[in-house]
Amino acid sequence: MAQQIQKHKPTLVFLPGTLCTSKMFQPFLNSAHYNSVVIEFSTENSLLHTTQRLKETLEDQPVVLVGFSMGGILAFDFIRHYPDQVIGLCLLNSNCHEDLPGREEGRNQHIEIAEKQGVTSLIRSVYLPVYFKNTQCNEAQVVVDMAKDLGINVLKAQFNILSQRPNSEKLLSQFDKPKLIIGAENDIPCPVEHQKYMSLLAQDAELHIIKNTGHFAPLEKPYEIKHIIEQWVETYYD
Repeated sequence: MAQQIQKHKPTLVFLPGTLCTSKMFQPFLNSAHYNSVVIEFSTENSLLHTTQRLKETLEDQPVVLVGFSMGGILAFDFIRHYPDQVIGLCLLNSNCHEDLPGREEGRNQHIEIAEKQGVTSLIRSVYLPVYFKNTQCNEAQVVVDMAKDLGINVLKAQFNILSQRPNSEKLLSQFDKPKLIIGAENDIPCPVEHQKYMSLLAQDAELHIIKNTGHFAPLEKPYEIKHIIEQWVETYYD
């Protein structure tokens, strides 16, 4: 989904996380400060395929990449291949480390649960308690709905993508365009400590930690985060 492109504005490309769709970013897509594009992933099952899909969609257009969670991993890989095309990077509740020991085993167990009980059951029983303090909130239901829309085949494909991620610390430290890092106080998968670590690696990155919010900060505090992004865009691109 995209708003009408205006050439004098930067184009922000929003990249969803695991089992997420454009529903993640609806409040962000109408802004006076930037043009916006959301690129969803469903059939791609490797980092290479996601990067090829991005390149085919964006062609040679200069862009600011905005990656939520897994979307940040996809953004790093695009920068790895096409650094000159990316004029800025915004990481939302994301990380720059490689796939950690034990993660693949855990993901395989989660696939078994999804195969036996369904994807929505997996999300409700395993993931929502990690994502939200209140698992009955409206934002939690959005997460369930997105997972239901995408299904188990997308889950398997995206788990494979996560297993392929390399360490991106050096890439982040060498990327010399504007950088914005947004984390959340109660984010368990991508904790505050890692957001601060990425900020130190990036040296001149702008860092914001959203209070009283978990991993899905863009759903829980969309307008606070949108304001931060717009102020950042105004600083560097207006």
